[in-house]
Order: sequence, then C-alpha cells, then structure tokens
Amino acid sequence: MFGLPITIEVKAGRYRIKRNRDPHLMPADYGEIEGTKGADKDPIDVFVGVFPESEEIFIINKRNDDGTFDEHKVMLGFYNRKDAEEHYRLAYTRSNLSPNDVVSVTE
Repeated sequence: MFGLPITIEVKAGRYRIKRNRDPHLMPADYGEIEGTKGADKDPIDVFVGVFPESEEIFIINKRNDDGTFDEHKVMLGFYNRKDAEEHYRLAYTRSNLSPNDVVSVTE
C-alpha cells in the first residue's frame, strides 16, 4: 500500500498477544513498516484497513496514560478520519486520544 513495505503481524479479527499484557482483538490488520524506526526504536506500527483506494494516511500520536508522547501509529486504508480513529480506539481501549493527536496526510 502506497508502495510501503509492510509486514502484517496480526490479521483483523485475531488476538494480539504481548508478554505481560492481556490479549486483545485487533479490529484491522496490524503490523509494521519495514525499514523504519519509530520513537520506541522499533519499526513504525501500522494498521491496514479495508479501503486500499483511500488517498489519506492518518498518523496517530499515541500517548501514555500520563499524557506524554509514546509513539506513532500509522493508519492506512481507512475510509476517513472517523473510521481510522474508531479502529484505533477499538485496538486501544485505554486510549486517551484527542483531536490534536490525529494528523491526516496524503502520499
């Protein structure tokens, strides 16, 4: 998508299991953009929706519980901003997402 090398770690409808955390159901395909490095020093995380023709890319500035910046989450293939935000919130039930935390860009 957008010519980016993406590796999908968890398909939509499957549980993502991380050590020392409860498993949670992923509302969209979830993985990483290969060859990138995010704020957490790992490849940048990406959610891939079911609208590959979407020309908008949504970048979410994920925050910690105390409000400090954690890392970016890239949302590709979502119908619109509302769709991207809803999928993000489904994946992170403790999300403290504010309107300023979502940036919309085009390729």
